[in-house]
Amino acid sequence: MPAQGEEKNEHDHGVEPDFALTTEEIEATGKEREADRQRDGNIHAGTTDLQAAPGTLEKYPAGATDISALLTKVKRANPDILGLAGYTADAIMLMRQAKELNLNPKMYAISVGVMVKGFREELGKDSNYAVEGEWWLPSMKLKDDVFGTTADYIKACKAMFGDDYMPGYHCASASAAGTLLQMAIQRAGSLDTDAVRKTLGEFDGELATWPAIAFNQKGQNIKWMHPVVQVQDGEYIVLYPAGSKEKDAIYPAPAWSER
Repeated sequence: MPAQGEEKNEHDHGVEPDFALTTEEIEATGKEREADRQRDGNIHAGTTDLQAAPGTLEKYPAGATDISALLTKVKRANPDILGLAGYTADAIMLMRQAKELNLNPKMYAISVGVMVKGFREELGKDSNYAVEGEWWLPSMKLKDDVFGTTADYIKACKAMFGDDYMPGYHCASASAAGTLLQMAIQRAGSLDTDAVRKTLGEFDGELATWPAIAFNQKGQNIKWMHPVVQVQDGEYIVLYPAGSKEKDAIYPAPAWSER
């Protein structure tokens, strides 16, 4: 799956990227991801005034079921934006306890969990106004020379797996990897490894199955438009990027007493 790299804005097409990973590196990556799941959660409370103080960063232990004391502290800061770095259970806990404490930021920005089915099922109307960044969404308006549009890709998936199937980013990222390889081979006009790798390193564009892609010398994707969604009236609405935008964000979110 194309991964977001550390370099944000520049990439050197003159340097051939090394895309190969050793078995040890793959195993180490898996261990790092598992460690991520065991790490403490983070809550960031800040202001939209970029000239003001950077805000408050608070941590809570992995597996916590009550962060009311922490949120009480956050409430005193009266933040514009309340950010959570955690998982689905953390996101549900945050929304429930924010309501209990009448904590009313203008935006709830959550890293993971909003688009998991249980988030809306557990919270009902209280899931509204939560915002999350995603990797890829089937409602995006992207295109390439292999699948055509994202809508065409969805049709192809349904034709293969059934009308009830809706691909998520796991399926799309696998398709993106295959599409990139196919396009690189075609553009290189060869199966030679070095020629294909060089062509991959020169790619700069979007796919029906993935937002903008460009690689640095490490083979990391450093150019992509991270889709952002918000729950509005119980539905997931794409806010960004502009080409896939469905509606404007609801900001500020109404206070709990006004819902």
